[in-house]
Amino acid sequence: MGNGGAMIRILVLVAAVLALFMFPWPFALVLGIAASLFLPGAGLGLGILYDTLYLVPGHWPVASVLGLVLSISSYFVRSFFKARIING
Repeated sequence: MGNGGAMIRILVLVAAVLALFMFPWPFALVLGIAASLFLPGAGLGLGILYDTLYLVPGHWPVASVLGLVLSISSYFVRSFFKARIING
C-alpha cells in the first residue's frame, strides 16, 4: 500500500477536525466515524475537542461519551476486519 494509505488516514483525520469548525454536526459525525475506522482513538479525540469548543456549562459532555463508545467499537470492528483479511 505504501505511503498512500498513511496519507489517506491523515487526510481523513484532518478533514474530521476541520469539519468541527466549518460544517454542521451531522457531517462532522460522519467524518468522525470514518476517521475512527482508520484510527480508533480519533473518535474520542474528536469528541473531547467538540465538547471543549461547544459544551454549555451545566450540561453533560455527550460528545466525549459518544466518542469513547465510537472509539471502543471501532477498535473491535477494525481488529475483526484485520483478522478476517489476514486469515482468509
